Amino acid sequence: MVAMSAPALTRIEELKTSMEAVAVAIVSDDGRMLHSALPSGVSDETFAVMSATVVGAAATVSSDLKQTPPDHIIIRGNDFTMIVARFDSESLLVAVVGATADLDTLVHRIDDFIGVQQVAPPAG
Repeated sequence: MVAMSAPALTRIEELKTSMEAVAVAIVSDDGRMLHSALPSGVSDETFAVMSATVVGAAATVSSDLKQTPPDHIIIRGNDFTMIVARFDSESLLVAVVGATADLDTLVHRIDDFIGVQQVAPPAG
């Protein structure tokens, strides 16, 4: 798993702001919250578990169909869009934005953010 240094954690807050997101989080595949920028009143535990569950369901469907698991999952509601992307081999980046957000731009921004985190030197 990618170690999140203080500057990297600050970049998560910056990603949330730049995307005009309601929430951004890094969660483990098993549903543990690793870092969150969630609104007050939102349960870190529930958010993490349910985000990981979505990915687990998609991976099961993919496996049953003999397909590779998705690297992005997009869920659209009337007033929100949730984007879940593979952060590293053991965790996910989850972003919740308004329903009118430009998804292509946001997915590109998320992928750029993940790429920068993968090549960042270890904190130390």
